[in-house]
Amino acid sequence: MLYKQEGFVIRSVDYGENNKIITILNEHGHKVPLMARGAKKTSHPLQSATQPFVHGLFIFSKFKGMGTLSSADIINSHRILQTDLFKSAYGAYAIEIVDKALEEDDQDVFFYELIIAVFQAIEKGVDEDTMCMIVALKCMPKYGYEPMFNACIVTGDMNQQQLNAYSFKLNGPLSNQALSHDEHAIRISNRALYLMNLMYQLPLQHLNSFKINENIKKEIQNLIDSMYDEYIGVIFRSKKLIKQLENLKI
Repeated sequence: MLYKQEGFVIRSVDYGENNKIITILNEHGHKVPLMARGAKKTSHPLQSATQPFVHGLFIFSKFKGMGTLSSADIINSHRILQTDLFKSAYGAYAIEIVDKALEEDDQDVFFYELIIAVFQAIEKGVDEDTMCMIVALKCMPKYGYEPMFNACIVTGDMNQQQLNAYSFKLNGPLSNQALSHDEHAIRISNRALYLMNLMYQLPLQHLNSFKINENIKKEIQNLIDSMYDEYIGVIFRSKKLIKQLENLKI
């Protein structure tokens, strides 16, 4: 059967002497593996359309298992993600979070729309690390954990100024009055918790206007990393490259 679908290239692996195996996240939020014959050749029509981050219109045949890519028209190559090393690393991180969140048979258009919104925001100059934090937060429920940042897990206090710690023992923020319930709670500013809640709830159409200062970013990223380690247990290979690049900045 022949299909014509929009999608993003979220994986691209060389196969044999001349071929590639790509995976697209299609317009329905479903992962589709495709054989792209001859796509390794620089002169081949499929070569440019099978690069990571490409948003395109893909025509392919598929019956059972892997499909075969026939042709592709590029909608947006997201050139800046391909040529800027830092943006490329963070783009790969965003895709890896979504890729690992989705099982092979899953279909959820939200994740397709999330990638579109994030890549568009990065191209418009929004910090790529901020966008990846938003992706990580919004994907948590798909991994089986529903986070909460806007109320004390013990008292229910929703006064954001009173929230100054996060408890992994109790699975939520702690107010000043409840700190004694977990002496090992991670101290974090109320501003960071407020912004984490905002990022988690933020509609995709408003991503372009989101800015965070560097100190707050570090607080948020450290807590997100700890939450993925503690609750989800997924290791992202792209994070290793990001850490190496960040060390080069110092």
